[in-house]
Amino acid sequence: MVLDWLLPIAFAISMSANTPNTGDFSPDYLVQFEIEKNDTLYAGRYWERQLGQKYVGQEYWTAYTWFKYIYTKARYINVPSNALHFYQGDIRLKLGIFTFGYAYKYDFYLPIFERHRHRAVAGLNWAAKINDVMGFKIIAETTYDDAYTDNGLVFDYFVKTHLNFEINDTLKFFLAGDIVENNKVQNWATRLGISVELK
Repeated sequence: MVLDWLLPIAFAISMSANTPNTGDFSPDYLVQFEIEKNDTLYAGRYWERQLGQKYVGQEYWTAYTWFKYIYTKARYINVPSNALHFYQGDIRLKLGIFTFGYAYKYDFYLPIFERHRHRAVAGLNWAAKINDVMGFKIIAETTYDDAYTDNGLVFDYFVKTHLNFEINDTLKFFLAGDIVENNKVQNWATRLGISVELK
């Protein structure tokens, strides 16, 4: 019975590496381990070296669609290298691959009396097959509120893309690209990885 609830579930590991521009020839890297179940449960762990500094990060979320049109999501993320550390809870209207609604965010990087944020949120979740072997997935979200910082209005977003190459029904190789902007700080990353889905 537990397996019936748990499956299908996918496990993925990915990494990237580059030479930093600090004069240190030891490579920077990003190693990411992820577990995901059908866009409803996610857990991720990150090990990263950026500009010579080492970081460990994590992300967890759960999402559920009620009555086909009401989308809810609860998320916790702590990625110090990207200045991300917050809780967020969303309730949105779902129309096909799009969602629109309200988000409450508690941001640890803001001054203590400004951490409670009430935000408008919009999202996109689109996956499709290109052919029998290749497929792609795009997840994008943007949030906005009227908070003022030294850099102006807060208008955050992230875009995550996957280009998948299926070896069989269980095994996939993928190229992933991430763009994140939070509190006017933008970060980019690309990764190569492999995923295994248990059904």
